[in-house]
Amino acid sequence: MNDVVQIALRAFFALVVLFAITRFSGKKQLAQLTFFEYIVGITIGDITAVIATDIENNLVHGYTSLLVFAAIPFFVNT
Repeated sequence: MNDVVQIALRAFFALVVLFAITRFSGKKQLAQLTFFEYIVGITIGDITAVIATDIENNLVHGYTSLLVFAAIPFFVNT
């Protein structure tokens, strides 16, 4: 598959997962986030970018790490 098409598809699906994680984590203004939640949000965004652009890595590993980082604040706050 052409690399450009592969990156576009990976970016689309990574963005869909990112929006789902954002919706699941709840609506918060930036001022309402704790420092921990802010750092986790930045890390989740970085992982999403790596999933979208690094075509040599396994998608399952990327999505697993993304879901782990999304679950950490949920379990810490409960």
